[in-house]
Amino acid sequence: MSETLSQFFPIDEKHWWQIAVRGFIALIFGVLVLAWPGVSMFIFAIIFGAFAFADGVLTLVAGINYKAGARQRAWLFVRGICGIIVGLVTFFWPAVTEIALVLLIGAWALVTGVFELNFAFRSVEGTSTRWLFAVSGILSIILGVILLVRPIAAMLAVVWAIGAYAVIAGVVLIILGFRLRSPKAAKK
Repeated sequence: MSETLSQFFPIDEKHWWQIAVRGFIALIFGVLVLAWPGVSMFIFAIIFGAFAFADGVLTLVAGINYKAGARQRAWLFVRGICGIIVGLVTFFWPAVTEIALVLLIGAWALVTGVFELNFAFRSVEGTSTRWLFAVSGILSIILGVILLVRPIAAMLAVVWAIGAYAVIAGVVLIILGFRLRSPKAAKK
């Protein structure tokens, strides 16, 4: 029984680049945040808003290209819309309090992680790319829980935590994108 990756991943092999682009955006965002750890929360909000918005748009594009059933596509649409909303809120209201921003980012990371883990568990067991979705989801959930449970303490480390998360998640998504580029490589 030969099933293609397009039945189990949010894009088919010819659109592998969309996940890789998301990874490159996350990696660039993470490097910028880590390079300027003293950046004010105002600037951080603008950068994070742009990142969340771009991630949401690319997730919606992936949902449009996904060839599976409506239920699986719905997860991608919900995640994409959440990313766009979070991006717009943080982009247009950067003067929100630092705690509110930390809580907003924590909620976004938690939702993103749950959706990515859900997708990892629904994907084919025989592929080596499944674990990449799971790792990305677990990292998002860990970040979300830390930011939601300890927002005041997290404010001191939020730039470093978000930067490190974005670099790691970016690398994971880049690897995933390039693994999807070659269906034979993804099955190894």
